[in-house]
Amino acid sequence: MQPKSNGICVKKLGLDFRRAYSLRAVARGGENAVDDTNELVTRLSTAAGIIMEDSSPIAISQLPTAPDELEARLSELEQATRDATILLQAARVLARRDIR
Repeated sequence: MQPKSNGICVKKLGLDFRRAYSLRAVARGGENAVDDTNELVTRLSTAAGIIMEDSSPIAISQLPTAPDELEARLSELEQATRDATILLQAARVLARRDIR
């Protein structure tokens, strides 16, 4: 799926992902483990939100009448939904398991 977002999404992505996060602290259970886990959950949730934001213009635009084009549009939306769901499931696992 090609992103359909404006520059705001690119800016958000740059702000959310510009810092490198150390997962070693999580594995060692260091004092920053909770912060690192929370940051990772936030990053995963943000990525899912960006996918949803990129897909919303496709979802609300007029559907094509040609069967092949309609199938392609629906497949694109379905894939975006799966991708966002997988990211949110990963965030939920991290939050639920309290991995440090």
